[in-house]
Formats: sequence, C-alpha cells, structure tokens
Amino acid sequence: MVKIFSLSLLALLISLPVFSATAATAKLNRNSITINESVQLILQSEDDINLPAEALQQLQKYFEVKHRGNNSSTSCANWDCETTVTATYQLTPKNVGLFSIPAMAINGEKTQVLQLRVSAANNNPSSKNVDAVFIETSIDKTQSYVQEQILLTFKINNSIELRDLSLEQEFMVENASAKLIQQTSYERNINNQRYNTAELTYAVFPQKSGILNIPAIQIVAQASRGGFRSSRLRLRSDPQTVMVNASPEHKKNWLPAKHLQLSESFSDDINHIQVGDSITRTITTTAIGLTAEQLPPIKIRDQKTYKAYPDQPKLEDKNNEQGTVGIRTDTIAIVATQPGEITLPAIDIQWWNTQKNSFETARLKAITLTIAANPDAIKAPAVVLAPAPVAQAAPIAIPASPTKNTAMFDHQNVLIWQIISAISLIIAAVFAILYIKKPAAIRVDANNTASIDADNTQQEALKKLLQACQSQQPHQVRQSLLLWAKATWPLRTPHSLMDISQISKNAILAKHLKQLDAKLYTDTQQNYDFMALYQVVEKTQTQSNNTQQQALKVLYPVS
Repeated sequence: MVKIFSLSLLALLISLPVFSATAATAKLNRNSITINESVQLILQSEDDINLPAEALQQLQKYFEVKHRGNNSSTSCANWDCETTVTATYQLTPKNVGLFSIPAMAINGEKTQVLQLRVSAANNNPSSKNVDAVFIETSIDKTQSYVQEQILLTFKINNSIELRDLSLEQEFMVENASAKLIQQTSYERNINNQRYNTAELTYAVFPQKSGILNIPAIQIVAQASRGGFRSSRLRLRSDPQTVMVNASPEHKKNWLPAKHLQLSESFSDDINHIQVGDSITRTITTTAIGLTAEQLPPIKIRDQKTYKAYPDQPKLEDKNNEQGTVGIRTDTIAIVATQPGEITLPAIDIQWWNTQKNSFETARLKAITLTIAANPDAIKAPAVVLAPAPVAQAAPIAIPASPTKNTAMFDHQNVLIWQIISAISLIIAAVFAILYIKKPAAIRVDANNTASIDADNTQQEALKKLLQACQSQQPHQVRQSLLLWAKATWPLRTPHSLMDISQISKNAILAKHLKQLDAKLYTDTQQNYDFMALYQVVEKTQTQSNNTQQQALKVLYPVS
C-alpha cells in the first residue's frame, strides 16, 4: 500500500512543471512627468537581460539614459517556481512632448510599445499649482551689442528639504564669457507656502554678433519628501536667446556701458610746484557694465615744458546689483622741466550709453599749472665769452683781452670746480678701496651670507642701495629703493618714489625722495647727498638681524 502511494506521488511530481516561462516585458513606472523629472524603464525576462543597442541609440536621442542595475528573483507557489530577471534604466527627458518607446527584441521576444508624456515644469510663482522644486530664469535684455553686459539670473526654489544642491556642470556660453558675480539665498512666500530660494546671477559678455544661445543650467540634489523617502532630483532651467548686434566698425574703443566716468587727483598741491618737482596725477576710470580689462589706458605724452612717467595701471572689478563695475587706475608722474605755465591736455573717452542708446563722452578738462623756478637747482656755470674783436688797420686782427673782473670770475669758477672734482675723486677712491676689501672682511661669515633666505630680502635690498649710493647713479638708486620698499611693504607694492613717500609717512625720507626725483628727471645739475639718503633709509629699516649688523660694522668701523 505504501509503495503504491509513493509511485503515485512520484508520478504526480514528474507531471508538474518545475519552472514557468516568463515572457519579456517593458514598462514605465510613470506615464506622465515634467521636464525636471525622470522616469524608470523596467525590463523583465527569465534570462539575463540588457537593453538592445539599437533601442539604446534611439532612446539617447530624446533622453539621458542611465543603467541602474540588474537583479533576479525566484518565487514558487504550489510547486510552481518562476525566475525573473529585472533591468532598470533611468530616463531623463531632454525636451517636452509625447514620446513613443518602440517595441524591443529581448531574448527572442518583443516587448509592447510604450508612451510617455513630458510636460513643461510649472516655474511660474503666480501659478496655484507651482512645483515643489522649480527654477525661475530671468534675463535683463533680449537684444544687446558685442561686449555689452547681459545679466542672467537663476532662482532655485524649493519647499521641500534638499541636500547636496550643486550644478551638474560648469555654466558656459558659446561665443561669450560668463562670470558668476552674485550668489545669495533667502526665504519667500509663494501661494502661502514657504520656499527657500538660492539665487545665482551671471554677467555674460557676448564676443560675436548674431543669435546668442544661452543654455539651461542643470541642478542636481537629494530630495527628502515627508522625511521618509530620499530621491535624487535633477532640475533644468529654461534656455534663453539674445540677438547680439555688431559694434560700429569705425570705433576703435567700443565701450558699451550703463555708466562711465573719469575722476582725478594729485599727490601734492598743484598751486606750489617748482622746476624739478615730481607730482603724481592719478586718473580713475569707472564703468558699470564693463570689466577693468575692457577700459582703455590713459596716456599723457611728454611736452617741451614737462615730462610724463606712467606707472603700472591698477585693474579691479567689483560686483553689485547692476552687475560688474570695472575700475582702472592710471598713475602718471609729471616733472616740470622749466618755469612758467604748462598745460595738461584734456582727456576724453567716448562710450556707448546702453540705457539711452547713444554715444556720450566722459571728459577731464585741461589744467594749467604755474611752475616756479627752483632755488635749490644749481645751473652749470655760464661760459663768459670775450668781447668781439674790433677791426684794426693792421693786416692781422688781434682779439681783445677779457677784462680783469671777468678773468677773475672765470678763475674762481674753475678753481671751485677743480676742488669739487678733486674731492669727488678722493671719495670715489676711498669707496673703491672699501668695496675691494669688503669680500675679505665678510669672508668669515660667507657661509651665512650665502644662505640668506626670503626673510632677509630687506637686508639684501639695503646692500644694493648702498652700492648704488656709493656709485652715485640716480637711476640705480631709484631701482634699489623700489626693491627695498617692496621687500619692506610687500602688501602695498609701491611703483614710484612718490608711493614710497606716502607709504613710509616719513617727512625726512619724503624730502630726500623729492630731491632724487628732481635729480632724475631734470637736466639741471643738482647738489644731492646720496649717502644721506641711504642713512635715512637705513633708519627706517625695522627688521635687521645680527648678521647684517655685524656686516655693517665691518664695512663701517667706528674710529
């Protein structure tokens, strides 16, 4: 009896199917989404499964496709077992519209055709059904000129918790430069709902005429809904287009701006200037809607009555609610070479007013300065000529001899200059001997002086200044002073002797530097004590080390 039951059970088990075949299927987890959302394409079969290459190519025309992984499961009920392999793909739409996902051949079977409707996101804050997360896009103009500033603003609004909010890729515009100039965040009320808003403002400067296509920005974040479910959210703004007009061909300096102005200042009282004085004229160009690099340089050319020495310009960009504010500062040292009146010419900059659509001119009026003679300037001794010879009846003309007083005056001048020359030669010889002996005197500490690092650059600059003063070369002295000043005040970066005077706030040093300017930029002979200048600079040096002090003692022993 038992054997009969066992055989019957065995026959029953053999007659039952162990696995049930599963047909290949394709489905979407949603059939309608907005442009800011994504949908899942789910493929199922009884065997290993992959999205066919042809189907992938078709989908990538309209969607961004990401494979989210495969998994398999087996379920049994009443001795009926079924194995299912599932492949999941995330589809993010590129455009709005009604899309048809065609049938796909998977493991020898065809799936059904699917349809997906993609709607535009509700980015209108005044709408009653505005999305929980959306991006507002605004642009300040739809027409512009080449190099004219375009302000583009994105407002990322969310009423749910977002984490790791970031740009998916750097925002770039073809045929234009784009710069993030402002980033703020705040809260706002939309339809009685509290939203957090992150605002990004870009300044876009088109470089080519024609239609400028401004792409959408793409934002990714982790969204928490109800505090229980977290999902990756991807947002996209609305793209924009701007018609860019070409600039006038006859304009060399094309400056489209909301506002442009010129201002000036002087380093000293312009009503009290003597021959040889160096006065610094600072001209600042400020433009709203242009960068500092776009602003033209200010040039002042030499005249017979003065010489102009420009320094390196200072370029600075600032940002405010009107966009980029470019600031260019030009500094020119002006040295009068003769007494009398000199006129600094007017300075004009023509620019295009983007608010009035017309050309305007920013102008600094011409300035007339009265230059006084410099009593400290010693002119070269005048050459006194003998009176013209008087014609005589004799066949040979004999020139008249100079008078006694004139001869005595010439003799005194020659004697004075001979004495000065002799003293100068003696001083030069003494300094030459000291300079030759200097290496031997310092050789004891050669290992230390050879390894001077950045902390001792001031001492090195002082050495170079000393050598320049000893050689009495004014241009070398000026260069050494600038090197010393840059080492002493690295954050100020002085470019001229006037800058050193202003930074040091030392009246004695300022007086010496003013005299050195006169020595540099005038043709008159000046009495100038280079070593006195060095001693003043040495006293202002506040960061000396023991090694340098010892070296100075060797060079200048106390008798």
